[in-house]
Amino acid sequence: MMEIFCIDCGLKLNKNDKTCPNCGSLKQEIIIDIVDTTTITVHEEIRGKTKKMDLKKPVFEFKQGDSLHKKSGIWNHREMIIDRENNTYKEIIMDKDNNIIHSVKNHFQNILATVVQNTSLINIKKINNPLNLKWGFYEIFGFYDRFF
Repeated sequence: MMEIFCIDCGLKLNKNDKTCPNCGSLKQEIIIDIVDTTTITVHEEIRGKTKKMDLKKPVFEFKQGDSLHKKSGIWNHREMIIDRENNTYKEIIMDKDNNIIHSVKNHFQNILATVVQNTSLINIKKINNPLNLKWGFYEIFGFYDRFF
């Protein structure tokens, strides 16, 4: 949009006017409005951790916000909560239309506690023999039955 004004008297002029019909001045002020539309999409995420002084790992962690799926290049909304005191893990990933893509809600055990509970399955000879160590590892995590 373009507007032309007389500098001396301030009268709005037509495009074809060379002189001001009011004062006869040749001085003109031209005002041009330039409008550009740009779309900016902002992605944000908030994270937090709660730690206790005597523990190495955080007791509670959370992440909530936009997360980029690297393979597809699509932004999704992600909510993740890790509560180590109550042994719970929750993760929900939704697309831009709020359709659930991925949802996990479960209780987890400390892997070290699982190893300590199942150490009776490992034969001491297997630990001393490096070739049989891998089978001891499979026995700890319950994979041994899958191979035999």
